[in-house]
Amino acid sequence: MACARCGAQTSTKGPLTRVSFMRHGQCDWNKQHICIGSLDVPMNDTGREQVRSTGAQLRESCVVSDFIVSSPLQRPIESASIVAREIGFDLNEIKVQE
Repeated sequence: MACARCGAQTSTKGPLTRVSFMRHGQCDWNKQHICIGSLDVPMNDTGREQVRSTGAQLRESCVVSDFIVSSPLQRPIESASIVAREIGFDLNEIKVQE
């Protein structure tokens, strides 16, 4: 697959595989240093901006994803969706692991 912006061949299905991991954005409990664990607490506006900025950086770096995987909690799903929109990835293709 080629990057729509610069034309670079960027698919991870070629001879080189690149794996990227990203943590979800901030929530109010993170800000207050409260351990959340697997509680389903929503992101705050700062967290959404953090994730949008990360997605924009990926887009500007011509990163093309063959797939995006998320845990089933609200924060990671929202984070995955924001990044997907930023890089032009089909939101319906995000894989949510149960």
